[in-house]
Amino acid sequence: MAPAVGETVTITIPDIPHLLGPLLIGLIINWGLLGILSMQVFIYHLSFPKDSKYNKTLVYSLFCLEMIQTIILTRDAWEWFINDWADPTRVGEFLLEWFNLPVMEGIIIGTVQLFFAWRIWFLGRSWLLSAVIVVFALLGFSTAIATGIKVSRLRFWVDVGVLFPLVSVWYAANVIVDIIVAISMTYLLLRIKTNFDQTRLLLSRLIRLTIETGSLTAIVAIIDITLFNTTKGTNYHACAAIILAKLYTNTLMVVLNNRLYIQRDRAADILVENSNSGSSGRNFSRNRFAEVLSQGNGDTYDEDTPNLGTGRAHESVRLERLSTANPTTKGSTETSHDRKFVKTGPINVWIDREEAIHHDKV
Repeated sequence: MAPAVGETVTITIPDIPHLLGPLLIGLIINWGLLGILSMQVFIYHLSFPKDSKYNKTLVYSLFCLEMIQTIILTRDAWEWFINDWADPTRVGEFLLEWFNLPVMEGIIIGTVQLFFAWRIWFLGRSWLLSAVIVVFALLGFSTAIATGIKVSRLRFWVDVGVLFPLVSVWYAANVIVDIIVAISMTYLLLRIKTNFDQTRLLLSRLIRLTIETGSLTAIVAIIDITLFNTTKGTNYHACAAIILAKLYTNTLMVVLNNRLYIQRDRAADILVENSNSGSSGRNFSRNRFAEVLSQGNGDTYDEDTPNLGTGRAHESVRLERLSTANPTTKGSTETSHDRKFVKTGPINVWIDREEAIHHDKV
């Protein structure tokens, strides 16, 4: 209803910096995280073309949802900072953020948490632990949907304080899931025992990655709910809320793409092992050839295979030096049967080894 002529109208001008400043910062960080996510998805696409169809569906679906969320957020930002700027009756409206943040964020976060619940079940085969994670993930998802429905009935960001109970349950469920996942994954990885240094290094890296990613999402969720409770009338909490879904999706991609670095390290270890074994084999052959040359033709016996029992190995060595008996005759050979062998010219070496193993009676 338009005011009458001469009627005094009181307009409350909102605190623009505290209202729109956090939204602008959150928008910038959101775009940055989308760029990181795009690179992660590109690396996944190139590195795992034969990955399971479930993983591919999960990755590409979440990436599409993240793209849609960022597009909606950018569209609303245009309204806040361009079309509605300096209009105290419209600036700071929710617009489509009632759907973009609570609903879409709840879907994305819940999906990632269910993936980690499956991952923990796959590693530990613990139905109870996985069920606890699923219950809290579904609790967070349902309260996120309820929050979106409630927010759709509000008009301005400053009115969101009335939804503190719902928002508190939503973020508390997210924090609980993050903590359970981090602790469970760490326990399951620590339970793996190995005597190989490279495997221990790999497990340490996985444990560190699990703690870091789980702690990051939990800390951001705690910051969000803390600011929501302590800075009412402002939008400080919105910055953390805008970037939270991107953090969860990037966490998922880090876990999936980490397999690429594991495979690279294993390939490097195999190359080093093969190189070392090949070098050892060449050194052994070179040393054994020198021994045969100094020994010459004849039979030798040596103790061998002490771990299998008492045994003796018999070697018959025959050396043949290729030489020209007649300069005009090609292909003729001269064989030396003496113990001393003349070490000149091309040499053929034959070593026949025969082992006789006799096990001791117990």
